Amino acid sequence: MSIGLFAIVAACAGRLFAGGAIMLVLSSAVAGTGVAIIQALLPGVMKARFAARLPFAMGLYSASIMAGGGLGASITPELAAHVSWQVALAVWALPALDASIVWMLLMRADALPRAHVAGGTQNDAPSLFANRRAWTLGIFFGLVNGGYTSLVAWMPAYLAARSGRQRKRHAARFGHLFGDARDRRPGLAMGLVAQLIGFCMLLLMPLAAVALLGGGLGGVFALSLVLTLDHADDHALAARLVAFVQGVGFMIAALAPVIAGVVGDVSGGFTLSWAMLAVSLVAMIALNLVFGPRDYARAMHRAGAEVPDPLLSESPGTRSIRRADRSSARPGTTGGNAYRNPLP
Repeated sequence: MSIGLFAIVAACAGRLFAGGAIMLVLSSAVAGTGVAIIQALLPGVMKARFAARLPFAMGLYSASIMAGGGLGASITPELAAHVSWQVALAVWALPALDASIVWMLLMRADALPRAHVAGGTQNDAPSLFANRRAWTLGIFFGLVNGGYTSLVAWMPAYLAARSGRQRKRHAARFGHLFGDARDRRPGLAMGLVAQLIGFCMLLLMPLAAVALLGGGLGGVFALSLVLTLDHADDHALAARLVAFVQGVGFMIAALAPVIAGVVGDVSGGFTLSWAMLAVSLVAMIALNLVFGPRDYARAMHRAGAEVPDPLLSESPGTRSIRRADRSSARPGTTGGNAYRNPLP
C-alpha cells in the first residue's frame, strides 16, 4: 500500500517538470501502477476490518473512487486556467501524500490486522489460475468495467454531437441497499438492468441515460467486488482472489474502449458500439445467475478436489488410538460411558 501511494505521489509531483507527451505518458504509467497496487490490496484490508458491513464499506469505496475522479476532472481545468497545466496536474500529489501519511500512522499504531492463512501455510492455498470460478469472476468484472471504460472514453465525443454532459453515482446507497443479503445476485441484476435500459435510452434521451448508466455502473462495481470477497472467508485468500479478479478484469476493460472505437469508426457512429455493450450486459445478467452463495466454498476448491470430511481425513494412527479408547464404548461394555464411539 505504501509503495502504491508513494508511486502516485512521485508521478503527480513529476508532472511539475513535464515538458511534453512523453513525460505525461511515463508519469501516467507510474501513477497507474500505484493505483493498481492499491486497488488490488485495499479490498482485502476492508474484508478484514469491515466484515460485518462489507457491502456498505465497498459501496462507499466505489463511490469515493468515482467522486475522486469527478473532482479531479472538474477542478484541474479550472486550476490550469489560472496557473500552468503542469502545476494543475502536480497539485494532486498533495492529497496522495496526505493519504500516505495517514496510512503509515495506521500501520505504526498497528491498527490494521495482520493477514494469516487459516488452516495451513501459503503453499497450501488453492491456485487461482486453475480455478474456473476465479476466471469467471474476472471475466464478469472485466465486462462490468468494460462498459465504464467505454463510456469514459467515448461518451464525451457522443454527447458533444448531441450537446450535454451529466453523470450520477449511487454506489454507496446501492451497496447499503443490499448490504444485509448474502445473495448478491438481485442487486447485481438490478444494476445490470439499469445499465441495459440506459444504453437503450442513449439514442433518445442521452442525459437521462447517462444518469441511469452511472447509477448502474457504480452499484455493480461495488457489488461485484463484494461478491468476489464473499467467496473466501479467509482474509489472505480473499485478498489474492480480488487481486486476481481485478487483474483479469481490468485487462479486459482496457480492450473495451479500443473495440468500441474501432466499431464506431467502421460504422460511422456509436449506435453499434452501444448495442455491442448492451449485448454484453444481457450476457452478464445470465452469468449472474451462477453466483449463488451456496456454491462459494465449493467453487473455490481446487479443480477436482472435494471438500474434506473431518472423519475421513484422520490419519490411520489417530483412528487406531480412538478405536483403542474404551471410554466412549456403549453401556454394558468396557468403559460404561453413555456416549457412543462414532468410529467403526
